Amino acid sequence: MAINKIVFKRQELYKRIWTKPIVRLSKEFGISDVALAKICKKLNVPRPPRGYWAKLEFKKKVKRPPLPDITSSVPSEFVHFNYPKLEYEVKIDPAIQEGISLKRDIIVPSNLDNPHRLVKEARAFLEHAKPSENGLLYERRCSCLDVKVSPACLERALKIMDAVIQGFAAESFAVSVDSGLKDSNNASIKGEKVCFSIFEDYRRIDHIPTKEEKTRPSWDIKKYDYHPTGKLSLNISVNGAYGTRKKWSDSKTGKLEEKVGKFIDGAIFVSHVLKIERQKREEDHRNWEEEQRQREENEKRLAEEKTRLKELEQQAALWAKSEQIRGFAQAVETAVACRDMPDEQRMKFTTWIAWARKQANQMDPIKLTFPE
Repeated sequence: MAINKIVFKRQELYKRIWTKPIVRLSKEFGISDVALAKICKKLNVPRPPRGYWAKLEFKKKVKRPPLPDITSSVPSEFVHFNYPKLEYEVKIDPAIQEGISLKRDIIVPSNLDNPHRLVKEARAFLEHAKPSENGLLYERRCSCLDVKVSPACLERALKIMDAVIQGFAAESFAVSVDSGLKDSNNASIKGEKVCFSIFEDYRRIDHIPTKEEKTRPSWDIKKYDYHPTGKLSLNISVNGAYGTRKKWSDSKTGKLEEKVGKFIDGAIFVSHVLKIERQKREEDHRNWEEEQRQREENEKRLAEEKTRLKELEQQAALWAKSEQIRGFAQAVETAVACRDMPDEQRMKFTTWIAWARKQANQMDPIKLTFPE
């Protein structure tokens, strides 16, 4: 599953965005025109206004605004990861398809008279928690459901979370909370761990200092004001399953309470994709181990062959040397036989020739292997 990484440099993007319409340019990058427009906004790169290309075609005068100076809040580049889309109908297992095609009638309770144990514990923790800088409650000190909402939305978020947990329980999927982990609550679906959370969006706007604040050092004045929006989202947080849907939110099409069933469907599908990816990783690891084993066997075999060859060369050299010595001893013996000399001197040569032949036999690998 290849993931394309695209680095957009601010200066370069500014030049290219004014060379052709954004619809055509986005295709060259392999992303949508909406995504490219968002990237321009992040990098504060001005885009051609509506009608710009038509005016240009008819040779009318058009203005191109300069690229604004970079500031501390504007990055010089943006990295975009282009994840491949999964073909839902093709990749999904029939058993999983059957599981997520059920029409679940999941009703969010109007009140929490008998909430799930985890919801009850979360309520006890979060009701006494203080909002963080962004105005959302968040309990870091204990095991608690991953709920990040403002005090005004706490009760609603807990009701939705209770419906989610009860929905998972109806499918025999256990929900647990891991202490001290970033993604604390998770559902065990078909043997896969699917982490999920509920959170509230917020707006961040530049803080306008009050008269009293203006008398303080700049570092002692907050930079932004945060305003929770009341818009809740259920989110799946997992490493993998890229391209699958992982977020369901309040929208014009319906409140989050109406999408709990679809969220559970999505979680089941994500668990299926995670299982496929895990099996693929395990298969790749097995293949790697087998290749590694074969490489080690080949290296061992080559090392053994190299050692045998070295021994062969050493034995051949010893045999050649022994043959050379024997040949020399024979030449000496022939020379002695052809000459008249005192018996004492002839005896010395005879003794030396016998010694030389003995030395040749002791170094001859054939004589040592097959003694007479």
